[in-house]
Amino acid sequence: MKQKLIFLLLLLPAAILAQNNAPLPAQNAGKYSIAFKKDSDTVNRSGAKKELVEVELLASDVKADPVKDYKLYVSVDENKSTLPKGDYEILTAIDGTTLNNLKTDKNFVRFFIKPDNAKDKQVKDLKLVLNFSVKKTVNNKEEDDDTENNTGKPLEITIVIKPAEQPLDNYRYLGYLGTNFDMVDGVQANKLYFALNILIPETKKYGISVGVYGNRTMTQTDTSTNTTFTSRIEAYGRDSVIYFRDTAIKMTSRISDNIGAFFSPLIPIPFLTDDKLKVYYAPNFEFIWRRSKIESKFTNNNTYKKDTASNRYPAGVALPLVTPLSTKVNQNIYDAYLGLLGVLFRFETDDISIRLSGAVGINLNYMPIGGLSSTSIVYKRNTNAYFQGRLFITEPTTGLTLGAEVSNLFGKNDKLSGYSNAQPYYNVTLSKAFNLKNLATIVKPLSNR
Repeated sequence: MKQKLIFLLLLLPAAILAQNNAPLPAQNAGKYSIAFKKDSDTVNRSGAKKELVEVELLASDVKADPVKDYKLYVSVDENKSTLPKGDYEILTAIDGTTLNNLKTDKNFVRFFIKPDNAKDKQVKDLKLVLNFSVKKTVNNKEEDDDTENNTGKPLEITIVIKPAEQPLDNYRYLGYLGTNFDMVDGVQANKLYFALNILIPETKKYGISVGVYGNRTMTQTDTSTNTTFTSRIEAYGRDSVIYFRDTAIKMTSRISDNIGAFFSPLIPIPFLTDDKLKVYYAPNFEFIWRRSKIESKFTNNNTYKKDTASNRYPAGVALPLVTPLSTKVNQNIYDAYLGLLGVLFRFETDDISIRLSGAVGINLNYMPIGGLSSTSIVYKRNTNAYFQGRLFITEPTTGLTLGAEVSNLFGKNDKLSGYSNAQPYYNVTLSKAFNLKNLATIVKPLSNR
């Protein structure tokens, strides 16, 4: 008995040591991470073709026992979804895939959103909600694993399906929203462009085209040859000054933000007209308020002469004014155009709309020249002949519209012999056209900002 007791006492430390060295159960055993890459997405439905949608799942810690043989099932939550079941088609489903076969990324559920039904068009946003479950096998029977074992989030994704954009069904009542291209500082999008154009086609004898718009025009001119000017005057001694005469090229750029309105009667020219191309005699009457920023600067200037005022300008002779090397002026200018000779070419099919118009007539230009008092401004009216051309090209499915405009003045300058009154304006726009009946749906999101 004594010998057995001694033997047990000798075995006790070994047993305690073995127990301490036994492997501990894995702290994260049964844990894994599976989640959608994002919790929401937006799809624009097409009116003509299926739209492929890919939903990505991320996975980690899915290769170890015992979870590697668990299975993943992705499904549509029909209680939360508002997209009808017949409007989508599952292509690649993660349905019964073991976790061991998942990648850390690029696990995709792919499905088609079918094109909009012409008889039952979608008019508001619909949603498709996807979620997933992980199942394990217990006693030869699959059952849902405890959701607490999944450390990933989000576990659900909501896909918002926007209604299909309807192609323009006609080109008569159109609005445009887009941008101008400012080409003074290189081709770059700048400033909001908007326009509303209404074309009432001819019934028997004539039609009408009216519109309003806001755009940006630009022009840049130079003297081409050097001009001579006094660049500065400096003190010389106690009672004399030195004046500096420079030569340089003068560059002038004019950028105008415009708000305008026009009216044009349309009188068909039958012998130039066919089923697709319509040609009209279209005199144009237009008024434009131009908020102009005019910048002038001299480039490549060189001082070619300096002299004392006493040599060049004796007593009693006024010194010349100093011309600054750069100036910036803001002006409000008003232009009225009476385009008595005008023409409109209108080529329209189901695939494209091209409108090209031109006019020649009289321009009445009102430009501020100074004030008679601190609260009044005097405007000088200049009358010149002018020409103007406009082009609009519209693709009806997307509404994408490219616009261009050029105008200029004819005539010679009365004060400077041999010089013209040329004052060209250029404008290039890229915009989206929409039917005016849809204006409320476009303005509402803008007003809520």
